[in-house]
Amino acid sequence: MSLARLPIDLGALEAVIAVAETGSFSAAAGLLSISQSAVSSRIRVAEEVLGVELFHRTTRRVILSEHGARLKARAGMALSDLQAIIDEFRDEARLIRGRVNVGATPTVSAIVLPGIVRAFQDTYPGIRVTIYDDFFGMALERVMRGEVDFAIAPYDEHIDNGSLLLEKFLFEEMVVIVPEGHPLAEGDFSLQRMAQYPIVSMPPHSATYHYIHRLFAEHGLSFEPTMQTMHALSSIAITRSGLASAFIPVGLQKICSMHGLVTLRLPDKVLGRSIAIATAPDRSLTPAARALTNLIRISHYC
Repeated sequence: MSLARLPIDLGALEAVIAVAETGSFSAAAGLLSISQSAVSSRIRVAEEVLGVELFHRTTRRVILSEHGARLKARAGMALSDLQAIIDEFRDEARLIRGRVNVGATPTVSAIVLPGIVRAFQDTYPGIRVTIYDDFFGMALERVMRGEVDFAIAPYDEHIDNGSLLLEKFLFEEMVVIVPEGHPLAEGDFSLQRMAQYPIVSMPPHSATYHYIHRLFAEHGLSFEPTMQTMHALSSIAITRSGLASAFIPVGLQKICSMHGLVTLRLPDKVLGRSIAIATAPDRSLTPAARALTNLIRISHYC
């Protein structure tokens, strides 16, 4: 039964519970901050609507009837649950408690989010933030399936992302790494020279692959990596072993050892990837998720 069809309103139920718990109409009136006559009126209306007596009245006290006791037991639990959910919603609106689920790619999760989430939870300690990191399009798929409130991920405007709302908030530079002693570390670095040696890359369905592929094409070169990996950490390890050169987000140098590696930048163009906040157009963010996305927008990661 929907609440709109209930023959008795919440005010009447509150009056019944209050009188049952205090044992008097006057005490119930004080508890509810209404007049004693208002309490009496609500009880009378409840009894008329239900067709039974809820209280036995004497000159000295008010005693619950058998019907009243049943109503108190059932309605008391219902009102308690209703009050609990009201308090929960109010706390979430005031950012006292809540939960935010965030999708991200592994490199974004490792480089961009830790400092932001730490600052957020220092400000809102009652809100739990859970990060789900997945490779490439999986983070965006979680948004579309409703498994996360939003995602932070690299994106390519030339790739269809399922009509998600994508708000760019960061341009992250990418650099080339080679092992010490590699021929590319000597002399002027260029894509033409890099194309002559083995390269390890992310797979073709990643946004990063498309960025690099277009960059090579702009220079009249074919981008043909000899190895592929699904993780930037693997790219670093493969490069350090001397097997290939690699493109990595510049932020990885802050959290990974670059021992034995040389960082190279293109002299004529900054290579980078766009990082976006991805949300579903048909769902509104919770107050906690809105607060976190606002913090992300004003962060100064780069």
